[in-house]
Amino acid sequence: LQYILNSFLRARLDKILSVCWSLKTDSEEEIRFVELMSNSERTFAQGYKNLVTDHLNNILLNSLPAAKQDIPPVAISLNKNVIIRVLEEIGDYQAPGEDELLNLQKNDIYLMKYKSIR
Repeated sequence: LQYILNSFLRARLDKILSVCWSLKTDSEEEIRFVELMSNSERTFAQGYKNLVTDHLNNILLNSLPAAKQDIPPVAISLNKNVIIRVLEEIGDYQAPGEDELLNLQKNDIYLMKYKSIR
């Protein structure tokens, strides 16, 4: 009985640690899992995420020169081309401002303007 209980707790902890990086996500599956977590599990996951983030910032950023420690956010141009892979079948799609109608099938790869898919 103790082995089964420990095995369950290890599996639960692994699942919590795998989801803790996406606690503020829009993924339906992860939102559902977060809703099933107890308050203490949510607190643990957030604390773990904060500790690891602080640790990685300390070991990486402290080794950089002071001028390079503040990393500016990357500005994305909406008119740049991006390569995309269709994750699920969408069917006919017309990008805003485009005349061409695309039939987006799962695993198809396209080169499109970022503003068309964001």
